[in-house]
Amino acid sequence: MIRRCLSSKHGELELTYAALVGTVEATMVSFQVTEGSWPDHLRGVVVCKTASVEGGDIVLLDSRDGKMPINCNGAIELSRRVVSAELGGELSVDLVALQANNSSEIVSRGRVVFTPDEAGRSSGVFDLVFCKVEATVCWSLLATLGQMLSGNPWA
Repeated sequence: MIRRCLSSKHGELELTYAALVGTVEATMVSFQVTEGSWPDHLRGVVVCKTASVEGGDIVLLDSRDGKMPINCNGAIELSRRVVSAELGGELSVDLVALQANNSSEIVSRGRVVFTPDEAGRSSGVFDLVFCKVEATVCWSLLATLGQMLSGNPWA
């Protein structure tokens, strides 16, 4: 992991990145409550990571204000949806429910481990104490460095 902090008079930005070989794009297309409901008094965190990057947690959602962003159809609205994952590796996704008072007290936690693919989609279910959430990930290839330098992503 490489971390860089950029500061200005208006704020600070932390940029964290890692070099991955043979990666694909993982787009989180759906996080859907399929059974039960998410209690209003719990906040939620969605974090993913690849097995090869130590300490490389990527936060897709942190509902710090205590209310999980769920639309009228039961879909959880993620803040970020796209990450890279290594072919031949794993993409682990955690869904964590915490007390809404900004404590770190975990009420329930679910994990789904996806196997990256060059194309297609994968689904998994988080089985929390109070509800089930189905996650769907779509996989796609990224352009190679040679394709990007040539200006032709189809070469």
